[in-house]
Amino acid sequence: DNTALIQKMNADTAGSLGTQVREQFENTADKMRMVGSVLLQPDATNSGVKERVIREFFIKDKDFLALFVNKHETADAAPVIAHKAVSEEMNNIDDKDAEKALATILADKDMSLSQVSKGDVQLAGIKLADGSPALALAVPLVEGANGVFTYTMTALLRQQKFVKAFGESDVIISFMVD
Repeated sequence: DNTALIQKMNADTAGSLGTQVREQFENTADKMRMVGSVLLQPDATNSGVKERVIREFFIKDKDFLALFVNKHETADAAPVIAHKAVSEEMNNIDDKDAEKALATILADKDMSLSQVSKGDVQLAGIKLADGSPALALAVPLVEGANGVFTYTMTALLRQQKFVKAFGESDVIISFMVD
């Protein structure tokens, strides 16, 4: 029966693509946590190493535009930006210090950094200062003694980071069944 075969192929394709996107998100979160660990290091201990690592990070992964380490005093209090790293690319977007993007992220009703401090991951689509689309991804970073995350991490990413999975996949063939 062709209908059952096509349905099975579509389910397999969706499962494969879902796995690819999940791996992409996991890799992105791992990179965020690595950079977050670097940003949390005291400045006096590394004599310029932190800046070199951050610069190399943005050179190697052009889809990252900015990273923010958020400090949470309590789960319900508004977070304070403890550290940030901004890609040179933000100069081309008319937001060299990423403050416009950060304001957009914090004002987005779909993004709740207080939920991130409770262990959730948050994802929201935003528009950058130049009108181009981007993603804001927030993940827990450092867990406090009471189970609340005292530091979280927010990344500003080009949507292309995840759109690539759909466009470059050789399994994106689906069939309609009438």
